[in-house]
Formats: sequence, structure tokens, C-alpha cells
Amino acid sequence: MEVKIHALLRYLDDIAGNTLLAAELRERAAFISASFLVHQSVARLMAHVTALANGEDLNLHFHQMYGSSKSVDVPVRRHWKPLKAIMADYCVNASVADIEGHPIQLISILDPTIEKLLQGEDLFQFHYALVRAEHMANEDLARLAKDYGYHYIFRIGLMQYYMT
Repeated sequence: MEVKIHALLRYLDDIAGNTLLAAELRERAAFISASFLVHQSVARLMAHVTALANGEDLNLHFHQMYGSSKSVDVPVRRHWKPLKAIMADYCVNASVADIEGHPIQLISILDPTIEKLLQGEDLFQFHYALVRAEHMANEDLARLAKDYGYHYIFRIGLMQYYMT
């Protein structure tokens, strides 16, 4: 297994370091490689590399808008008091990633026992489906941030929605 991991990471490093390739593709490869150091899941690494090789967009941008003059009059700014009340009523506690608008990564809320029940191709397919669900969740979050302004309640809600 160790050889496969090194081969995949070497492949990603080759893509990230190849200046003849598009900057966006190189950035995706670097992100996948760096994220493996955090999640340490071989199945997830394989799912990410497969998505990259298939040309699928991983949608890795942050959703928070800092200092934008356009964000002054967005609905989340105008209605911050009701949002704050909703969060208090439902005991919503934001993480640093929520506040900073990090891309949604469903693996962060995945129960580890689920992964232990799956093996081989089933585990890979599960992570591939998870990566694709993250892509849809991030597209939805980007649309909400554009239409209403960014608020972490959207990120938290979408994470729960796409995990169920």
C-alpha cells in the first residue's frame, strides 16, 4: 500500500510542478497532496486523484468575502440579528473553518466507524461519492454566498444536508 501512496503523491507532485500545465490544474494537484497529510485516507486520495484525472472540478475556493464593497448590502448583513437568534436557538457553534469560509469537506464530519465497515472497491466508491457530494455542496455554497453573502450557517447547514 505504501508504494501506491508514494506513486500517487509523486504523480500529484509532477502535475503541481509542471509549468506547462494550467495553473488551476497545478493548484488542484497541490491541494490534493497537501490535504492527504491531514486526512491520511488512501481511499480519499485515490478518489481525489481519479476526479483530477477525469477532469472533474473540485471547487477549492474559499467562500468568505473580506472587505468587499459589494458585501455591505447583502441579506446576511442586513438580517444578522435574526440569523444570530436562529443560531442561538439551535445551538449552532461555528468552527474556524466555518467562519473563514473554507471549502466544505464532508470527511471532517464522517463517523470513522463507517470507513472501517467498507473495504477495497466499496471504500473507494464511497470516497468518490463523498468527493462528488463535496463538489455539489461547494457549488451550492458559492451560489448562496453570491446571492445572499457568506454566512457560516449556510456552510454548516449544507454539510449536514449532504451527509444525510
